Amino acid sequence: MLAGAAGLRVANVEGGPTQRGVIYSTAGGERLGLDIWRAPQPGRRPVVLCIHGGAWRGGKRGDMGAFAEELAAAGYTAVAVSYRLFDPEKAPGNVWPAAFVDVQRAVRWLRANAEGLSIDPERITALGASAGGHLAALLGMCETRQEEGAVPLGRYSSRVNAVIDLFGPSDLTRDFSALRLGPVSVQDVVEDFIGRGKSEAERAAGKEAASPVRRIDGKTVPFLVFHGALDPIVPVEQGRLLEAALRKAGRECRYVEWAKEGHGLGAAGTMESFRRETMAFLGRVAAGG
Repeated sequence: MLAGAAGLRVANVEGGPTQRGVIYSTAGGERLGLDIWRAPQPGRRPVVLCIHGGAWRGGKRGDMGAFAEELAAAGYTAVAVSYRLFDPEKAPGNVWPAAFVDVQRAVRWLRANAEGLSIDPERITALGASAGGHLAALLGMCETRQEEGAVPLGRYSSRVNAVIDLFGPSDLTRDFSALRLGPVSVQDVVEDFIGRGKSEAERAAGKEAASPVRRIDGKTVPFLVFHGALDPIVPVEQGRLLEAALRKAGRECRYVEWAKEGHGLGAAGTMESFRRETMAFLGRVAAGG
């Protein structure tokens, strides 16, 4: 669930985003922004929503800038989004489902503003790395939560049209106690994300609800899933579980496992594979127009 930020720095960002720091939501007292790289081609363009990693507690939308630049050059409007992050001192209330609610709101905001942005609201792909991959996966499976009454922009769907998931966790009910992320265990990171102040029953239910393998339904969108066989933080079994669950449900999934890769995109050949597979997938599920 580490950010994979360095792993997505695939080129120097020369011009930067077309629009920077656009506020799409205010939640929990935080103004949440996004950066937009507009494709130069005319007409309604497909969109790639880029979601950074960082263990749901770190990272920033700028981490996705380099690849967003490449996507825009290839004809896709790329959008890098911020979401609420957990901090034990500054933001202890930013627990599940806060981050997911935020990225859902971002999708609805894009659809609500599709005309002004010259984007196609029916060709939105979510791309995320690590914790961002986890959130991207859920965006391909779940609709907006309605149990808390009126939802801002609730008439727009928050389910994207395709997902690219780079080494994101898929089953938070598993035990990650033996895995380390700096000074803490990965299990500690999961518990913080779900919310330690909740009851045992609430935490168990939260882990179920936050696990993509438990959220697949008949409307789940096409997936492209990447995972490194040597990943020491999000075990490769998490990627394999997601692929198996998607296939069992009869949903489309292309799974790419890198034999010599860990938690990132640093091994020889990995970046080239990522680029090739991603552009082929987008060309099939999101291109046109």
